[in-house]
Amino acid sequence: MKRLIYIIVCLLSSITIYSQSQSLLTYKVNYDKNSLCNNVSLSLTGDLTVDWGDGQKEMFAGSMNRILLDHAYASDGEYLITLYGLPESITEFQACDAVQIISLELSANCKIAKLYGFNVTHLDISKADGLTDLNWTGSAVTSLDLSGHSNIEKVHLSGNPIAKDKVALLEMIESLPDRTGKEPGTLVIDMGDYPRHKAICERKNWVVQ
Repeated sequence: MKRLIYIIVCLLSSITIYSQSQSLLTYKVNYDKNSLCNNVSLSLTGDLTVDWGDGQKEMFAGSMNRILLDHAYASDGEYLITLYGLPESITEFQACDAVQIISLELSANCKIAKLYGFNVTHLDISKADGLTDLNWTGSAVTSLDLSGHSNIEKVHLSGNPIAKDKVALLEMIESLPDRTGKEPGTLVIDMGDYPRHKAICERKNWVVQ
């Protein structure tokens, strides 16, 4: 009888956890089986389910702390990958520089702190609010809204076309949180000779490198 009760409790706990699981992050990849690297590294604090976009799903225990997401697709092409878990399940996302990410979007449920990657065409983090460190060097980002990320401290965007678009760059800088009274924020970007842009960064206590 005790064993039966234990099994029922475990089942109910699993159902509760599953029901609380939410879509956290989606990203579309251009998969190439001949690529030197197709994986993404994650730091976890909670259980995670990965929908690989080809009908297959995989579960990872939060106790694993750090995992590599690596999946062999039957054929080359574009695949939309969705990560499900509790809001704090993912603390860090890092794509290797050979992964071709067409787009990446954080949901409002995602409390990820660190986001690193390369070779991304479209990046949408406007719905989330937990980022402290964004490093998206050498990608194809043309616009970026950081207004919801009040705790962000580091933004690395060197090598992105947004740096060459005066209007898009100004909009991104205006969306930076004001760090007056805090440690200066760091913005790494190939900024041209734009006095107004630099003045806003200085007023908001951001150091441009």
